[in-house]
Amino acid sequence: MHKTMKIAAKLKQQVSIRPSTIASYSTTSASNSKQLKTAILSKGSPNMDLTLEKAILSSISTVNHYEDFNSEAANAHAIISWRVPALRKLELEQLHRCVVISRVGVGVDSVDIKLAGELGIRVNNIPAYGTEEVADHAMTHILNLYRKFSVAFVLSKERTDRLSVKK
Repeated sequence: MHKTMKIAAKLKQQVSIRPSTIASYSTTSASNSKQLKTAILSKGSPNMDLTLEKAILSSISTVNHYEDFNSEAANAHAIISWRVPALRKLELEQLHRCVVISRVGVGVDSVDIKLAGELGIRVNNIPAYGTEEVADHAMTHILNLYRKFSVAFVLSKERTDRLSVKK
């Protein structure tokens, strides 16, 4: 079994969605759960791999990716916000079906939480998203500054360019 599918199967076991919750947000019969829509908003990822998201949500929702907030995203029942411009009044007031905005990242400063709450939209985030990666990245920069790797790289490249044989 593909690694992504194993992860999806494990997550499906851990995530339980009550049929009554799905039915309460449906616009047609509760027997057709594919009517729910999830929009993933991610600027700068035109070919985003949605295999994991689709595997987890396929039994309850369609999943689509959009670079920017648009009319299709406005019809979603759920928004997964990742590297996207802010969701403020203009965008939030267009979300007539949306019940949840999940911000992939540690902060929710890109979402007007107060207005979302007034509109009945729950907002959550992933506080542990990328913590090890951010720490590794910070340590890399600290080591670079201390050891001056980038300076050495530039100097070695300049020297190589000067010493290279020109044809």
